[in-house]
Amino acid sequence: LFNAEEAQVQWSPRADSALVLTQTSIDSTGESYYGSSHLFLLLENDPKRPGNGSALSVPLPPEAAKDAQGTVPIVSCSWVPNPTITGTVPFTVISGRMPALASLHHGITGEPTFLFGRAHRNSVDISPHGRFLVVGGYGNLAGGMDFWDRNKGKMIPRHVILPGIGGGSDVNN
Repeated sequence: LFNAEEAQVQWSPRADSALVLTQTSIDSTGESYYGSSHLFLLLENDPKRPGNGSALSVPLPPEAAKDAQGTVPIVSCSWVPNPTITGTVPFTVISGRMPALASLHHGITGEPTFLFGRAHRNSVDISPHGRFLVVGGYGNLAGGMDFWDRNKGKMIPRHVILPGIGGGSDVNN
């Protein structure tokens, strides 16, 4: 199940499930020069089999850009951090070749529920209450940052006048 050289485990805010991002630097099948990555969702309680845990491969959106071998690399993943969310705690995934696709996924089925779009991005940072998030391109990417309101499902405009010092200031100046 977890054919990997490296694994990163991220526990859900309630600690009842985990995301496991596995990576290999060399693809043993010889299909990819860059190795491979896979994302698994581990559940303490499987709704289909009460009293049993399960592990499933997270289904990625079909819109994610595949590499030459037809696989979709996973760039990053993270849980929405608020443990007081009623119902299922969602998680985010950035997948595909650049420009990568950022998506929000259901915390039990793993299915994508919302697409943030494709851009040169490699990180998602989420506010402590889980409403706002930023999808950013850092490090060796010449990307930018897109701010989202998760409750409204909309990107926050880039030219926002913030009230405060001197009656307001443009964040782009």
